Amino acid sequence: MCGITAERIAKELLRTNLLMREKEKWIFPSDEQAAVLDKIEMNNIRELLIKSEVIDNNLRKPFQNLSELRNKYAHAAGEKPKEDAKLSINYLHQIIEGTVSVFKNHEIKKGKLVLKKQNCC
Repeated sequence: MCGITAERIAKELLRTNLLMREKEKWIFPSDEQAAVLDKIEMNNIRELLIKSEVIDNNLRKPFQNLSELRNKYAHAAGEKPKEDAKLSINYLHQIIEGTVSVFKNHEIKKGKLVLKKQNCC
């Protein structure tokens, strides 16, 4: 489930950050176009998001590792389900923190939640 959740996050990030040209205007993909995007391999989506700076490069490993664990168990090759479940949750946590968490642009300073300094202009 962690792997599926991570894939859905990545695919939604792709969809909401991709502009497509339709005649004379730029649009976000429709539901029909998004269905085609969903067929793109996860490794390619991950790399596109990183190279486009939609997600940070430090999320490459959690996405890769979670994908490998997902594939292992999808093909009944997993041998340590309890340990791997804990790893999967940890990888998903890192992915959520780096992508969709409402706290990703905040940090705790002196016991208070404050906005991180943003690189500007």
